[in-house]
Amino acid sequence: MILMGSRSAEGRPAIARGLGCSVQDNGELHMVFGVRQWAEALGGLSPGDTVALTFVSPSDYRAVQVKGPLLSLSAGDDAADARAAAYRAEMAAELGRLGILPSQIDQWIDPEPLAELRVLPSTVFDQTPGDGAGRVLARADA
Repeated sequence: MILMGSRSAEGRPAIARGLGCSVQDNGELHMVFGVRQWAEALGGLSPGDTVALTFVSPSDYRAVQVKGPLLSLSAGDDAADARAAAYRAEMAAELGRLGILPSQIDQWIDPEPLAELRVLPSTVFDQTPGDGAGRVLARADA
């Protein structure tokens, strides 16, 4: 699962569930989010803002968090649609293996207009619950 922490236009903490991610050759992350469902979290973002992206494996809760500046926020294109469709299928299959019914996840994997965020990771943290949680795994300046 993919979660993003940001802030609303009013400065309140806001979250969004991602619908896909691709890593570019230059290290950028291209993230896909639903526009209607996550309007509050997306509405407060501007290029240069720091975002926190958390990637979690539902089967074992292994997690990493990536923080970095937002490079751009734009409407999703055909590539974003394809990434979201692949992610929806992958999540439905993985969660299905854990006994979670499609009706329990439809509300957050529902196709809708998409936004694409480009983020340049600056720091990666271990967020897996346990002794190592919060440990820095990588820094862009290191």
